[in-house]
Amino acid sequence: MTVPRGEVSTGSNLAVRLLAGAAEHPDRDAIRQGDETISYRGLETAVHSTAARLRDLGVVPKDRVALLFGNDHRFVEALLAVIWIGAVAVPLNTRAGRTALQHVMADARPTVLLGHEPLADRAAELAAPPGRAADGGDPVGHAAEPGSPTGTVPVLLAYPGGWRAGPGHRAPSPPPDRPAHRGADEVSDTAAPTLHGARASGEQTAPAPVRAEDICLQPYTSGSTGSPKGCLLTHGGQYWNASTVAQVWQLQSDDRGLITAPLYHKNAMICVLKPLLLVGGTIVIGRSPDPADIPAEIATHRCTYTTGVPATYEMLLAGGAHRTQDLTSLRFVICGSAPLAESVGRRFAAGLGVPVIEAYGLTEGGPQVLMNPRTDAPRYGVAGRPLPGGEVKLLDLVQMPSTAVADLPEVPHGAVGEMWVRNPGVTAGYHRLPQVTRERISVDGWLRTGDLAAAEPDGYFRVLGRADDMMNVGGENVYPLEVEQLLATMPGLGQVAVVPVRHERKGQVPVAFVVADGPAEDEVKQFALTHGPAHAHPRRVWFLESLPLGGTGKIDYGRLAELAEQNLARSTLTENTRSGQSPAEEGRG
Repeated sequence: MTVPRGEVSTGSNLAVRLLAGAAEHPDRDAIRQGDETISYRGLETAVHSTAARLRDLGVVPKDRVALLFGNDHRFVEALLAVIWIGAVAVPLNTRAGRTALQHVMADARPTVLLGHEPLADRAAELAAPPGRAADGGDPVGHAAEPGSPTGTVPVLLAYPGGWRAGPGHRAPSPPPDRPAHRGADEVSDTAAPTLHGARASGEQTAPAPVRAEDICLQPYTSGSTGSPKGCLLTHGGQYWNASTVAQVWQLQSDDRGLITAPLYHKNAMICVLKPLLLVGGTIVIGRSPDPADIPAEIATHRCTYTTGVPATYEMLLAGGAHRTQDLTSLRFVICGSAPLAESVGRRFAAGLGVPVIEAYGLTEGGPQVLMNPRTDAPRYGVAGRPLPGGEVKLLDLVQMPSTAVADLPEVPHGAVGEMWVRNPGVTAGYHRLPQVTRERISVDGWLRTGDLAAAEPDGYFRVLGRADDMMNVGGENVYPLEVEQLLATMPGLGQVAVVPVRHERKGQVPVAFVVADGPAEDEVKQFALTHGPAHAHPRRVWFLESLPLGGTGKIDYGRLAELAEQNLARSTLTENTRSGQSPAEEGRG
């Protein structure tokens, strides 16, 4: 169903589209989690009930509602309920630090915080205004209106029996133009259904009519280049992205997708949650984020696919549990959120016995931008082609042009350029950051990703990493990913991560962290010198039992850069190595 841009309609509401399966196949499993299941009818009932609770609290269209959940089905119910009533869901990164989350709360100014009962203390801390302790100490300042950056945000917590108010929290008094509502502490703790047997109250909450270009989701970037920024994603854009993902990967109603990544993350939402609801499939929420548990989840629930980052599959294969479980239901696995070396992709496919399908996206970019099609013979080392209806350009620009990006010439074929993308899912802007929006989104709607890529002759793209990560080694451009991909082909090496370090003569030089069984440092260096350009070989190689990971399972390069500086401060290096030239490289002239 296509709704014209600008038209106000319940048909434009993303939650209405995602819940259409409740009428088409009400008794089919929508969600499985451990020993529990929830049908499409049960999910719809839960969403109606939660939506009613939110309206009781005075939440109106365009209000922000923060979501603080672990991996639990109630996150799905809360997400859909917020969107159903025309409000904007703000998923919070439960693994982020206190400072980052406080910044998000101050920037988003949510009317209500919906949280998971195990996270009650953290929810209370985030809901307290600046200067007020979570236990209700005297505030420094107070503002009465909902969404105030200094007022207490009411908290509603999801318990096994339903929703309850967070300790000491009451909804603020609404302005005159808002409907009368009950305080958070007046909402019944049995008002919402549990996963088993959703309460058949017959309670129906009408969906809010919206425009396709209205905002429904406000996730925050990871903040790797500054404070987290709120990305404004629309009903129409998210429907386009989810439906095209389902189309390209040929998802069907008999597909069961396993989620072990955080539910708040784009990887889980756009690879499994949204597209599977659209096609009437089943979402399987894993009990644990531990990759060693993935094979048992696949075998128990007969999952047909799952999604993860390269480190997920590295640890899964290293653990060996895939050899003892029945994985015959598995059709393919998705790898995203970080570039995948060709040799590693082939090793994953051989170990799991199914193709590994690579994809690329970013929070503000769709989120999904590039995808490889579902095939038994995927191309490894390439991130894919643009989704149907999406465009990609590779440019060499220093600053945002004042003219249309569509008219600008691209870099020569095969050359590296910065990736710009345009598609219906690109963010409408950055919340409360008009200057950043102007710097990142062109007048004709092209988003500057900050990622470097090169185009293949057949329209596929290789993503080489962040433009900020590129090293200038004595005048030569070195991309960490290319060094990682080279080292990944060396027998005996497992995970590999390359970071730059400062150097007096060369400016920067690469160093490597590896998980290995056998090779010594000199052997790794010599392998790089033999098989790659001398200027790109790692000047130091350090061995770790495992690489540090961030909250979403990606390698924590910031931590590795710190470790590199610490290691170099303690090391005694030869003069040749200090100059960025090993004895072997020196001999090559």
